[in-house]
Amino acid sequence: MIFGILLAILLIIESVFLRVLKLNKRIPKDILLKIHCALGFSISALACIHFAFVLSLWKQRPLFMNITGCVMFAFIIIIGILNIGKKNKLKLTIHKILALSTFVFLGAHIFSGISSLSAYQSAVRNMSIDNIDITTISDGVYEGESDVGYIYAKVKVTVLDGKITAIDIIEHRNERGSKAESITDNIISHQSLDVDTITSATNSSKVIKKAVENALKIESK
Repeated sequence: MIFGILLAILLIIESVFLRVLKLNKRIPKDILLKIHCALGFSISALACIHFAFVLSLWKQRPLFMNITGCVMFAFIIIIGILNIGKKNKLKLTIHKILALSTFVFLGAHIFSGISSLSAYQSAVRNMSIDNIDITTISDGVYEGESDVGYIYAKVKVTVLDGKITAIDIIEHRNERGSKAESITDNIISHQSLDVDTITSATNSSKVIKKAVENALKIESK
């Protein structure tokens, strides 16, 4: 995320900074061109780094956010390619159109990111986890999942003689919540979902606990 924020800041600086410099007639055009090229190279490099880092988070982000990000990345790369070799009127025209379009998609991308983050935080905040009487669960292996957008967990819960004997995490998509996976040991040792979340991984802990609940709650009814 940090690279995305830096990229957005650099795009805004590049646009505003150059517009201000252009109004200053005392600055030679060749100086402006060098500054523009340096900023453009930095933007392209940051865009590539950001794209490489967020690829693994593709499934955790809304489709609209992914689409706007990919289109914006493509525009930045094309602009970079257009700067290679001799400049002509057609290249400059395409450059201007793509540059303007990049800012439009940047705004849409940021809006989608803020909206999805707000929805994710609300989903976690409002998540309720009901404790289940494990002794009422028939022997078997049960699967459950929980998805709040930025975090997803799918688990397999094994019950034998009225006790949870194993909780296997089939899939856990998260950014920095891998420590939360130890919550399964706490659930097994206490034979209850009413256990404290893992410090520094509270959201992931809640999602994993919800996945365990979802695996067992149908059988418990």
